Amino acid sequence: IRVRTDVLDLAIDTRGGNVVGATLPTFPVHKDQPDVPMELLSPDPSRFFAVQGGLRAADGQPEANHLATFTSTATEFTLEPGSSELKVPLRWESPTGVVVTKTYTFRPGSFQIDLAYAVQNAGAQPYQVAEYLQIQRLYTPPEQTMFDVETYSFKGPVTYDGNSYQKLDVEELTEAPFSQSVANGWFGAIQHHFLVAAVPPASETWNYAGNFADGKFLVSAIGPVQVIPPAGSASLSSKLFVGPKLQRDLKTVAPGLELTVDYGRLTLLAQPMFWLLDTIYGFVGNWGLTI
Repeated sequence: IRVRTDVLDLAIDTRGGNVVGATLPTFPVHKDQPDVPMELLSPDPSRFFAVQGGLRAADGQPEANHLATFTSTATEFTLEPGSSELKVPLRWESPTGVVVTKTYTFRPGSFQIDLAYAVQNAGAQPYQVAEYLQIQRLYTPPEQTMFDVETYSFKGPVTYDGNSYQKLDVEELTEAPFSQSVANGWFGAIQHHFLVAAVPPASETWNYAGNFADGKFLVSAIGPVQVIPPAGSASLSSKLFVGPKLQRDLKTVAPGLELTVDYGRLTLLAQPMFWLLDTIYGFVGNWGLTI
């Protein structure tokens, strides 16, 4: 399924209902290639990068996980000019009568993607379900070169536990997988100027995990179990972010997300300096003059 907004061009696979491809039409891959958009998510095995999610069910019950087959009413969705939002619903139904509607919501100018599940239990038994999110990426650390500053930037998984921001050492995850219970947090995968993040509801405690195997790192989180009685229903929700590290935008998505703009040891100097430059740019509209 192709989904297009003014700032995102996405591919959603009906297998799992996952966002498997994402390019940024307003951000070229290089200033000398203005017609080639930056690609973040990709199903290509040579540069695999995906954000996945779904529902886990207890007691071996059928589940709308990231491998389940969903259906859609269309193969293309476009956020039209003047529209305030675009909803992309996907449907899954179990043989036992559980119906799940997985809905992505997009808004103009926004790299935030709202994700919601509406679960209806028309079966005869209670249905226990928990939402989960995960980010997988092929790990290809760049060889550092003095001619390319991007090769010195961290490229890998990160987490935020509500208080502190942490970069996970991918190679250490092989011997010591990451595990933590987190409230008011998020996790993601970053590179020089861009970020993919998954943001669970701030009011819930989720169990985070991270590991590295078969050349890919995986960071994930699963939320609390909800019990849906027969003839009952439930709603679950979370947020995704796929886009550039624009500090003003990041702060509105989740607390601490702006920390992915990592100044390292010079943070105390660099943060106020950037604020000053950004403020001046707001008046003069030219970065060269601002600097």
